[in-house]
Amino acid sequence: MADSPAMNDFFAEIARNLNVPESRVRDAVRSLLVFAREKAGPDVDALIARIPGAKELMAEPAPAEGASAGGFLSGLLGAAGSLMGGQTGDLAQVAARLEAAGIPAEKILPFAQQFFTEVQKTAGPDVMAKLAANFPGIARVITKP
Repeated sequence: MADSPAMNDFFAEIARNLNVPESRVRDAVRSLLVFAREKAGPDVDALIARIPGAKELMAEPAPAEGASAGGFLSGLLGAAGSLMGGQTGDLAQVAARLEAAGIPAEKILPFAQQFFTEVQKTAGPDVMAKLAANFPGIARVITKP
């Protein structure tokens, strides 16, 4: 279990800001980190290591299939993301994973913005820049105007 005080504070803050259960925030953060690892491979490991508690969180088992609130829409988004590929596909896959973790569709963008803002505060702007370089489509969406 990721028992980093910084990570636990982050879960609590997002849960409070978005009015979603902390367990869903935890699952969603795990999903984002696993997605980053799947897309960028071992190159992202050094970046993830700079986020307190991230490696431990990623090692936790995923929630049981069907245990989340994702449902039909997350399955549809995930399938569409796989078909589209590229930046658009990445965005659809991230949205599907977050919804499957229990983040309501209307709260996905605010969740992603808070997540990446916290990554930048915790791990530094260089880590955020490297993540954005690996996922340019996602970086454009989460950048606040």
